[in-house]
Amino acid sequence: KRSSLVVQMEDALVKKLSVNVSETAYTKMMMHAAKYPAYAIDGFCVGRSSAESIIIDDVVPLFHNGTLVPMLEAATCMVEKHAKKNEALIVGYYFANEHIDDESPGRAPSVGNTLAASGAQVCLLQISNSKLADPEENALRVYFKDGNHWNKSQQIVDVDPPATNLFLEAIDQGLNIVDFDLHLHDVSNDWRNLHINSWLKTRSI
Repeated sequence: KRSSLVVQMEDALVKKLSVNVSETAYTKMMMHAAKYPAYAIDGFCVGRSSAESIIIDDVVPLFHNGTLVPMLEAATCMVEKHAKKNEALIVGYYFANEHIDDESPGRAPSVGNTLAASGAQVCLLQISNSKLADPEENALRVYFKDGNHWNKSQQIVDVDPPATNLFLEAIDQGLNIVDFDLHLHDVSNDWRNLHINSWLKTRSI
């Protein structure tokens, strides 16, 4: 077990790496978690990254019935192609655990290792179940890779205002979030969720 001093030193090394989450990305993540409160959910973060920053412009919700490796591989290929068309990359993986008191990273580091193998700067974003009770509060916690370990950082994820409670408004408006699970059951379900992007654009006009 690493000492608290070592953890603090590791955290200091990654604090130079900022993470910005757009209102589109945050809204979709929270809608996904709110739709399946009794399930573990996950998804990919799409955007741009450099040595200094990770900018998450959008997310693709993946699963709520458990993440199977073959389905994850298929989703990865589709999302990579989608991101490339928009001159973007998969720059992270978000997740929320099934139980409200479970703040462990679970299998997320394994997915993170696969994404990091591309050489891009990536992060893991955990939706903290304990923070979801207050929609005004930023519910995201970030992990960065340091060597062979993924460490939870104390830094605050920068979320574009007023994104923290937009997901409630979207739900009240009757907008439905579609994940890859639903797409596999019916291919007419669009996992890109472009209807949410359009709603957010009209709202900001």
